Amino acid sequence: MSDFKLYIKWYIIGFFIIFVPIAMYGYNSKQNLKENGVYTNAVIYKLEKCGKKSRNRCIRYNYIVDGVKYENWGKWYPKSDTLSVGDSIEIIYNKENPNDCMTKRDTELKWWQ
Repeated sequence: MSDFKLYIKWYIIGFFIIFVPIAMYGYNSKQNLKENGVYTNAVIYKLEKCGKKSRNRCIRYNYIVDGVKYENWGKWYPKSDTLSVGDSIEIIYNKENPNDCMTKRDTELKWWQ
């Protein structure tokens, strides 16, 4: 087998080893939120640029579940959202793992359905 074919073979194997578990985690997380999700309000404490080259916009928010304060982040759509620090937003969290959550708006996107 030529070196190029061997390289391609290992590249494909590596891709599956890395990305399949990540995709499965995302799928399981979404399913857990659908099955065990509880809606609550969170308070925005920061609006910021995030991601590679700071092209994306993110909101940082905190929420309280059973007296414990949790922090997380979500997408911010500055062209359509009129959010400010201190505003409340609705989120859904997994009652079995409150760290697993997302904003209600993100659950309304097509991929969630």
